[in-house]
Amino acid sequence: MSSGLQTLVVGLALLVAAATTGLLFHFNRGVATLSLGPLGTLAGPLAALVLGAFASGLTTAWLTAATRRLMRGALALRGNRRRRLRDGAQRLRDEGIERLWSGQTAAAARLLERAVERRPDDLEAALALVDALEGLGDGARAQRILDDLRTALGPLPRLLARLGDLHAAQGNIGAAIEDYREALHRLPASPHLLERIAALLGTSDHAADAIELARRRMACEPQGPRRESAREQWLVLRYRALQAAPNGPETRQALARIVSEFPGFTPAILALVDHMIRAGDQRGAERILDEAARRRPSGAILERLREMAVTSPDATIRRLRVIASRSGNALAKLVLARTLTAAGHLDEANAELAGMERTDDRGPEHDLVTGEIALARGATAEAAHEFQRAAAGPHRAFAYRCAGCGRVEANWQAECECGRCDSYDWISATYGDGGVVASK
Repeated sequence: MSSGLQTLVVGLALLVAAATTGLLFHFNRGVATLSLGPLGTLAGPLAALVLGAFASGLTTAWLTAATRRLMRGALALRGNRRRRLRDGAQRLRDEGIERLWSGQTAAAARLLERAVERRPDDLEAALALVDALEGLGDGARAQRILDDLRTALGPLPRLLARLGDLHAAQGNIGAAIEDYREALHRLPASPHLLERIAALLGTSDHAADAIELARRRMACEPQGPRRESAREQWLVLRYRALQAAPNGPETRQALARIVSEFPGFTPAILALVDHMIRAGDQRGAERILDEAARRRPSGAILERLREMAVTSPDATIRRLRVIASRSGNALAKLVLARTLTAAGHLDEANAELAGMERTDDRGPEHDLVTGEIALARGATAEAAHEFQRAAAGPHRAFAYRCAGCGRVEANWQAECECGRCDSYDWISATYGDGGVVASK
């Protein structure tokens, strides 16, 4: 509507109001009395009373509208202030997280602390601040922040899981398990929580609970690497439980089931071999090692086969010949040469070495076996030269390295200090995968 038309409409409305008022006074010249209840009465022309009531109504309506506008304005100002505070806290949080990721932990902690002060209910900022404080070694303060956040927001699963992580890092395993269990009660199908609880219970005296939780995790994980990781955790927990079990038919059967389900799991294979030897079943132990070596001639399996030569040298040599010929594995040939040397078959041992090229990845092993053959022949000077050459090589001969952390051991270990299980193999067998790691 144009401004001219609006003016015309307003003018007509005022004219109608003025005419109506005149007519009202013209036809109602008498005096009327208006009762106000406890306040008394009010006397006056009827038209004046009606117009007064109408005017008071208009005034009340105007005051109500003005009050509502004032309230809306106040709420808008309050909302704008809160929005500015929220935006400022978010900028502090984002910058703090960026500093944390870039390694500026102290600066990140200062920024995130300011963000949490402005918005105590900001879960992302609080969790990032906990990470920063942990990086600075202030675990007690990090726990206070998590406790305050739990009081403010309630027992959120993500918050409980982070509190469990903090307790676990501090060595308070019992409290960590309780935190994880409370979080799992709210998210019973969370693979991440099941994994963490199972891992902690596996280190305590609750092996059966840990195995059951790992089985539940395996059922919850989708297909892919995560499911395979869950399967490995379930396997390792079962193996660890059997390590503490007494020697007997039930333990051997359980180990045999693991070997049947996971044919490449070396710790279970060697544990079953040990149990069978203690039970007097030497041939059964040799058969299991032979089958494992045919599938994958790893260092631990080949070494255990070589140790069998003490009780049955001829049979062991025959097995190693078959394994070396079928697999074409150079390390299997080196183990065969060492076994032949120990059995006194020096010409055959030398023939095995003669048909093998010396390379950098297995140079120390080649030099060591050459020195052992020379020593068995009485050529001490040549043996000393080969042993010295082996010791000066790029890695220790027949030493084992963890695929997880790179730790090197002279003897095979079922589990590494880094927590990995079945991660050790000869350095020469994995020479090109991760480089050479110095021995501890």
